[in-house]
Amino acid sequence: MIVIAVTRMVSRTRRLSADGFLSMTLLACSSVSGFQGGKREPTPPAPAPPSTTSPSKAKPRRPATVRKQPAPNTPKLASITITVSPADSTVLLNGRQIANTGSQLTGFTPGSYTLTVRHVGYLDQQLPIELKPGDNDPMTLTLELLKGTLSVRPNVDGTSIDVRSIDRNQSIGSYSSAIDKVDFPPGEYELTVTKPGYQSATRAFTIKPAGTVDLEPRIDPLPTPTPTPRTVIPSVSTVNVEGKYLVVRILGTSGDTNRRTGTINVTTNRVAPTAYVQGSLSGLPCEAGFVALENVAEWSLVDGPSPSNGWALIVVRVRPKDPKRPISFNINWSSIRPSTDSPIVAPTHADAFSRAVVVYQEQPEYPQMARSSRTSGVVTVSVLIDEQGNVKSAKAVDGPGMLRQAAENAARKCRFRPATRNGTATQSTETIAFVFKIN
Repeated sequence: MIVIAVTRMVSRTRRLSADGFLSMTLLACSSVSGFQGGKREPTPPAPAPPSTTSPSKAKPRRPATVRKQPAPNTPKLASITITVSPADSTVLLNGRQIANTGSQLTGFTPGSYTLTVRHVGYLDQQLPIELKPGDNDPMTLTLELLKGTLSVRPNVDGTSIDVRSIDRNQSIGSYSSAIDKVDFPPGEYELTVTKPGYQSATRAFTIKPAGTVDLEPRIDPLPTPTPTPRTVIPSVSTVNVEGKYLVVRILGTSGDTNRRTGTINVTTNRVAPTAYVQGSLSGLPCEAGFVALENVAEWSLVDGPSPSNGWALIVVRVRPKDPKRPISFNINWSSIRPSTDSPIVAPTHADAFSRAVVVYQEQPEYPQMARSSRTSGVVTVSVLIDEQGNVKSAKAVDGPGMLRQAAENAARKCRFRPATRNGTATQSTETIAFVFKIN
């Protein structure tokens, strides 16, 4: 009986699942145990097989959980404000040009960069910078102007050359005999060439960034001084208006033989027929120089102390900055000695010579190309003057190349009072300085 019950159970288990088989096996064991007890336990019904019903009766599936992908780790960019002078300079980071300097520049990957700043006429500046994420400390860079080169070769040896900055109104230095390719910062300058026994020469010039200036000033031996001054001449002055210019004429000597230097202070305006003058020449042979004080835009020394005027005359041509305001200037003079390089010869009537004096100076036209490139400076023109005071030829000897032709054209239209020798008009050579300045 036991065998039969087990056999039947086994046969049933073939149709059941693994779980059913386990249950039936336990049931069979229980049946055997019961049978041994003398009482037959009823066979429990077999568990139902796994359901094969339609999907509609199956338990609903849980929706699949969608895992979110982590956001990529984007590095924080860098920003910086760069201000440069001049403001229109070219600024590059690692060779790539950037714009809008002076405002905040953004969108740079943090790291090391090479900053380069360039501008025509200025020295390039390059430096490494480190950009950190976020805002960086602002930077300010100022470029240095390129220097120009000056060469000065006077016509005689043994000279002393003094250079003065007009912009800063201070002395730059003194040089002996010549200046050979010396670097100077850009700006307006004035040089004075002196030598004992020679008349000094003063020239104004402009040095451009990376430019070159070559000057060949000429100085002439001084005439033999008169042993005693002429009779005292009372000081008188006149002021004439010539367009934008005032021509101031000062005549007079003090006869003071003890004075070797002096200053004449002059104040005038466009409506005054005479100038207010303090000081005078001594009447001894001397040389004079102009010093602008107030409201002077341009000036030229038309005539100065000489044997022909008894060392008593000064004529200055001045253009005021503001025509409604008075102008003020000084004439500094110092007595001179004869040249030690040539024998002293007593003056005779045959040696009487008077230089030509400009009576009309044409104003040059500013070349359009020079104006566009903002080229300015002083052009010195050597002119040959005939016996009637006309300019026969004109040649620019120094000054910016773009301005020389215009200066030569203007020089040919100038008029002079001719030079005289022994009272007779004669040909002579003079120089005219033309100032080109962009307002």
